Amino acid sequence: MKKLDDDLLAEMAQLLSVDERDEMAIPSYRHKNPLLRWMAWRRVEVLINHMETTVQSIPRLQTGRAVMDFGCGTGVFFPAEAACFDQIYGVDLALGAAQLHLQKRTYPSTAIKLCQPEEAQHIIPDHSLDIIVAAEVLEHISPLDDTLDFFWRKLRGDGRLLITVPTENRLYQFGRKLSGFEKHFHVDHAASIHSTIQSRRFQSLKIAKIPFIAPFDIYWLVEYKPDPI
Repeated sequence: MKKLDDDLLAEMAQLLSVDERDEMAIPSYRHKNPLLRWMAWRRVEVLINHMETTVQSIPRLQTGRAVMDFGCGTGVFFPAEAACFDQIYGVDLALGAAQLHLQKRTYPSTAIKLCQPEEAQHIIPDHSLDIIVAAEVLEHISPLDDTLDFFWRKLRGDGRLLITVPTENRLYQFGRKLSGFEKHFHVDHAASIHSTIQSRRFQSLKIAKIPFIAPFDIYWLVEYKPDPI
């Protein structure tokens, strides 16, 4: 897994507001405590490994692949996505960090388009995406109905939605305090989000608990497929 350089993360942090920096987990990726730093990168690694396995498991995804990185933030998944996909849509409300990323790193074999959610509604063709990655973002959105309808509309029939979401359990809350986060931006938690997604034309295929099974699960990774049109 190719991590973002610490110098690049530090430069991104200077571009962002404190709230944007924290929501993109930049302090966690750079934390002086090695355990907290490992945990931040571990959920990235698990999602990347799962995404790569998913791509390999669907024969059609050997050519012409497209992914939407919803809530792309710093572009922490761009290196792995560029190795798997021909087209990346990086979608976020705050695009400064991702823009800096693409100034510092190039991905010549992959077309990367950055856009805000409203623009993505119009520029991404319906039923054109092979995979949507939504890592550490859905817990910030309420209600989720419009976002999930958008996901369903843009995914191919055999496409996949891959998410990571926090459990908000005591271990997670302890980790946030240890990391020094003072504000709480989340409006929902893993179990509730999972239930909502399944009620909005998606079927759950796999669930992985990170880093360990309950009650030591800090994040859930879930893979879904869209219900038929």
